[in-house]
Amino acid sequence: MQQDVADTIFVHDFVLEMMIGIFAHEYLKPQRVRFNVDVAVARIDHLPEDIHDIVSYDYITDGISKIASEGHILLVEALAERVATHVLQQARALQVKVRVEKLDIRPGSVGVEIIRLKPSSNPAR
Repeated sequence: MQQDVADTIFVHDFVLEMMIGIFAHEYLKPQRVRFNVDVAVARIDHLPEDIHDIVSYDYITDGISKIASEGHILLVEALAERVATHVLQQARALQVKVRVEKLDIRPGSVGVEIIRLKPSSNPAR
């Protein structure tokens, strides 16, 4: 991807409590999960001056919150895929990198990072 055709918007260190995991003890209480999302967004042909000129990070955080609230998710890999699918529904989103980390398993974190491309990169404007 050429550097002059896309900008990057991001959400980093977004932490939610949610029900996730395959083990019996993970069904008993929510865990803290950290999300880092970087989105390559097709540039527009004018200076952004209006909310309609941007891809809002609220779209990303609201989507993650909705996915997390829909019930127990078994795997961080499945969670990352759902977040990526949500983000790529934005017309100008070309590529997304999603990192999902469970924070309450061990000292430090465990998780997954995926990169997904929009199947057809034809930006809306």
